[in-house]
Formats: sequence, C-alpha cells, structure tokens
Amino acid sequence: MGARGQMTDTPASPVHPTLSPFWQTATARVDAVGNATKPAFRPFESPAPIIATATPRGTAPIPANPTGPVASATASAATRSGSQLLDRTFFSATLGRAMPYFVYLPVGYAESGTRYPVLYMLHGYGGSNTEWIGYGLPETADHMMNAGEIPPMIIVLPQGDQAYWVNHANGGERWGDYTARDVVQQIDATYRTIPDAPHRAVGGLSMGGHAAMQLAVNYPGTFGVVGMHSPTLRDYDTALEYFGDEAFFDAHDPAHLVQAHTEIARQLKISVDVGEQDADWRDRTLAFHDLLTRLNILHAWHTWPGEHDALYWGGHCPDYLRFYAAALAG
Repeated sequence: MGARGQMTDTPASPVHPTLSPFWQTATARVDAVGNATKPAFRPFESPAPIIATATPRGTAPIPANPTGPVASATASAATRSGSQLLDRTFFSATLGRAMPYFVYLPVGYAESGTRYPVLYMLHGYGGSNTEWIGYGLPETADHMMNAGEIPPMIIVLPQGDQAYWVNHANGGERWGDYTARDVVQQIDATYRTIPDAPHRAVGGLSMGGHAAMQLAVNYPGTFGVVGMHSPTLRDYDTALEYFGDEAFFDAHDPAHLVQAHTEIARQLKISVDVGEQDADWRDRTLAFHDLLTRLNILHAWHTWPGEHDALYWGGHCPDYLRFYAAALAG
C-alpha cells in the first residue's frame, strides 16, 4: 500500500553492492537474485581464510547463564568446527506460511555444547533477508569473532517483506507477532541460544531500524538490546496505509512508544545512528535522539559521514557489531 505522503525509504539493494559482499569471495555463493546456492549448509571461506587453527585473542566474557555454559572466544580453535551461514525456512503460524531466514553460527558451535547470545538484524523496505549479507555483516562478524575482537554470537536474518515488521491495522497481517514471537521461538527451539531478553538484541537499518525500537517496546521482555541504524521515523501524514488510524499509528511509532512506555525503554540498551548526508531521515533521527535525552533514556548516539545507502551501513558493520557484542555481554 502507498504512503499518505512521499518520502524515500531504503533504496532497493543492488544485486552486486560495491562493498564486495561475502558471496563474491566465499566458496558458498549467493546468486544474482539473492537465493542461496546449494548446499544450504555452508562454511565460510575467503581469500584470507577465516582462522580455525590459531587460538584467538581473549575477549570480554559473556555473563554466566544458569541453563548451561555460554560461549567463549578463548576455546582452542584447533579442535573447533568452522562457522556456517545456514539458509533455512520455517512455518509461521501467525502468517500462515513458510518464511525464510539466514542464521550465522560461529566457529565451534557444532561441538561446543555452549549457549550463545542472539542478534536479530532486520532489513529495510527495499531489501530482503539477504540485505545484511550483501553489506558484509556475517563475514565481518566472523572475522571479528575469530580475531577475538568480539565474543561469539548467533546472528539471525529474518524476512520482513515491505511490512515494517509491524502488525497491520484493520485485521491485516501481524508482522510484529511473527517477528517477536514466531521467529524468536523458532530460533530458541532450534539453536543453543541464551533464551532471555538480556542476551537478545534486535537491530535494523531504515525500516528495520524503526522496527527494532517498536518491537522492543511493544514486546517487553523479548529484546534487551536495540540498534536503530538510519531509522525511517515517519509521522502520521507520511505513514504507510497499514499503520491505520492515528491511534493505531501512535501505538506502533517509536517516538510515541518511548513516551508512553518510558520505563520499558529505560531498561533497554540502545544505539542510534544516522548519516550526516541522509537528507530525508537525519533531522527526524536527530529529533528522536533529543527526545530520548529529554526522557532520560540512556543511549549511544552517532552521526557519521554518509547517506541512506549500502556504503554507509556496510562501512559501519564493525561499529554495529562492537555495540551489540558489548551490550549482550552485560
């Protein structure tokens, strides 16, 4: 459906972004339409091979979890399995259909028996669940984990279509429930996660940045860490039609949510950033930062050179991953 007003959202992801996505260097490649080639169970490899035979440098430990041991980047790499990026599908009861996702599992996952924090990264309006792959996020995470720069974690890339990851008004599809309930339950049931909010992060770019805060506040106790990367923070007049009437819009708009549920927002670890040349969204994101400050909601705030595009998000994947790793580690 169209918007009440016109503003640009995430540009469509290029088939071959200029940032040399990992599929251009990996043995397991993704074809031009973003579909993973077979096999779906794929180890990372690159011209500078990911180190699996050297002991990584030490990192900040992940807090202990009563349900079992947690991942450490200091285990002997000589005996560890390789990292994998899995292309998977599950049935969403909320949407009534099969939905795809990618999941990154770190080096040593297969035999470690440990539990891991989870980062859910949401794509933008013009992208799909391959978007963060195109910007190099899994490959960057893989190198940083194996270099000991950040602790191991699981990374999930779900599919959100052009639905803003939000329940739609007037009995429409419930994309918020699908994301915060179906996807999270699927991952917790299938992989060795630490299944609590402090060890679950949700972040995203553009549409996904809007969704990260919306989901964290509307589904309290699900996510403890939020990353808003160039969020497309619309007002009611420019909202997409499935945001419904003004009351429904307010109940799903990050700016209204943090004012209505300030105590919930204060419990979150939040990072917000936007490109200095992001003409459509910089001022709105700055206003949101100012709002969080007035409400005494602690958050990291960054403006970096760049626009609303692949170069900006891909170039800051290391910054994003450092934030999530530190926040998930306590």
